[in-house]
Amino acid sequence: MPSHSPAGRLDAQIEFLGILYQLWAAFNAIFGVAMGLFATSAALLPVAPGDRPGLAIAASVTAAAFSLVAGTAVLWAVVHAWCGRALRRREPWSRLLALALALLNVVLFPLGTGLAFYTLWLLLQEDVRVRFVRHTSSSSPFRAS
Repeated sequence: MPSHSPAGRLDAQIEFLGILYQLWAAFNAIFGVAMGLFATSAALLPVAPGDRPGLAIAASVTAAAFSLVAGTAVLWAVVHAWCGRALRRREPWSRLLALALALLNVVLFPLGTGLAFYTLWLLLQEDVRVRFVRHTSSSSPFRAS
């Protein structure tokens, strides 16, 4: 049975945000793979039959640009998947990483912008911030004296 208390709703929203980050990662991974395939196609154009002036240069520039976009998208996907998993585990550093990613996602209209605003709205609440703080007990073996 779902919890209807304010604390339970916040926990559910944090969990949902983690899932959204993982879905955003999947979307970016698919985009990155597609761009990689386009880069491969562009790189293969000079090998195609037919002599067209300037094709080799245009194809190599296009392949390089697509490869750069593909690599960036895959890296973006990995970071978001890692952050989403950490958010769901309430890792203390994941909140700050998600906030930093939100500042970058805001320019990726419309999906990134929506994710960014939801991230900022949720993770800047004091009640949510407290959920990411690790409390150490006095019996902890790693506590500094």
